[in-house]
Amino acid sequence: MNKIFIISGTAGSGKGSVWAPLLQEPDKYYIVKSCTTREKRSDSKDENKYIFLNQEEFLDKVKNDQFVEHEIVHNCYYGTLKSEIEEGGKSGKSVIMEIDVLGALRMRYFCDNVVLIFIRPSNIEEAKERLKERKTEKPEAVKLRIERYDLELEKSKKFDHIIINDDLEKAQRDLIKIITKELKLN
Repeated sequence: MNKIFIISGTAGSGKGSVWAPLLQEPDKYYIVKSCTTREKRSDSKDENKYIFLNQEEFLDKVKNDQFVEHEIVHNCYYGTLKSEIEEGGKSGKSVIMEIDVLGALRMRYFCDNVVLIFIRPSNIEEAKERLKERKTEKPEAVKLRIERYDLELEKSKKFDHIIINDDLEKAQRDLIKIITKELKLN
């Protein structure tokens, strides 16, 4: 199986924007969709990243052992289907996933070809500002996301690479450099 690049980071880190260019290269990358019970955001970028389920559907998949990993994050369920990972492996492409930090760390137990990449803003104030500017979530949801900031930063110490996203284009270049370097090590 090719390498699995797992992208994670703090809320407000801009991780989706950092790896967005990879979506433009479907011949090179297999993008794993995560399952979630959270509501769709109004910006419609969700379609390429998520399979939306209600809580009953999600818990049924948990009961049937269909997830590699799953978490409750910000009061919503998130998980990665085993079938998505298997399809990615069959594709012959590099696999890209965006999941939370705890799920990312858990993936090391499922696959030995995982590369963990953590994306963070330069500081918590920048994260708060990005979340407010995004205007896709209620204030309570933003508060929940910020409350995990310290936990996520602490867990980032276990990641293979850390990208500070204080310049989007530079962060995108850094991500491509990391992927290119890791693929050469393969």
